[in-house]
Parts: sequence; C-alpha cells; structure tokens
Amino acid sequence: VSACLLGHLVRYDGLDKRHDFICNVLPRSVNLVPVCPEADAGLSVPRPPVQLVGNLLHPRMLGVDDRALDVTEAVEKYSLSVISDLRSFSGFILKARSPSCGLHRVPLYDMAGNVVEYTSGTFVRLLREADPLMPLSDESDIDNPECRAEFLDRVAGYQQRRG
Repeated sequence: VSACLLGHLVRYDGLDKRHDFICNVLPRSVNLVPVCPEADAGLSVPRPPVQLVGNLLHPRMLGVDDRALDVTEAVEKYSLSVISDLRSFSGFILKARSPSCGLHRVPLYDMAGNVVEYTSGTFVRLLREADPLMPLSDESDIDNPECRAEFLDRVAGYQQRRG
C-alpha cells in the first residue's frame, strides 16, 4: 500500500493521505506493507514536487519548479528492488495521480509545462512490466464497494494461483 494512504508522513509536502477504510478495515483481512517509492528511495520529506515529463514510454520524474531536478533513477532503482521481491506481494493499493504510484490519469508534461498525455506513475509502469497480472488498485477504487470487492477477489485469486 502506498505509505501515505496508511498515514505515513512521506508525501512531497510532508503530509499524508490517510485513508480510513484502508487503515481501519483492510488490516482485518490482509497484511498491509507500506511502500513509498519516493521517500524509500531516499528523497527528503518534505521535498520539491515532481511530475512526469517527456517520453510516454519512459518519462522522467522532474521538478515542477526546477526541471534540473531529476529523481528518475533514484525512484526506478528503489522500485526495481521492491519488484525483485514481488513474490512477497499479492497486490498493491496505490495513491491515485501520483507521479510514482498513480495507476492512470497521471499527467505527462512537456518541458514547457503543458499536459500532453495521461499515463501511469514510474513505480506502476515498472510493476506492470515485471508482472502484468499483479492486482493493482488505487484509493478511489477502494472507495467503491464493487471495485473494492473485485480487487480483493483478484488478490485472493492471484495468491491462490501462486500457491
């Protein structure tokens, strides 16, 4: 689970995005492991905000106010270390619209700051490349009872198939 959804103060602004259902109800039935590709990669909290810029297939994570700030390699290196241990996970609940954890609708900018496309965050892109069948959801889907039930069913099925 994106650590900010569990109440960890890891976001770029030093705050969290604590999600009550994820924090109070899900732990009764699943083991939740906090993951923050940005903070866990060694980026400071708080830190300058970043956004996805450039190529749709491999965007860079660049500073919003300072395009010279490039955290792409640090986040990719951490993400690949988590992904190398995917056997420990049966699914991920991710922070929507995050440049690292967003599943979809993450803006992709050109160097002038114009939105040119929407994509997934860096961590999600690497997760999908490593295991396209890994169940993924974000907090907006967890808020929807039908989407939440479908996600938890996919997690159970994924875990069962792996043995």
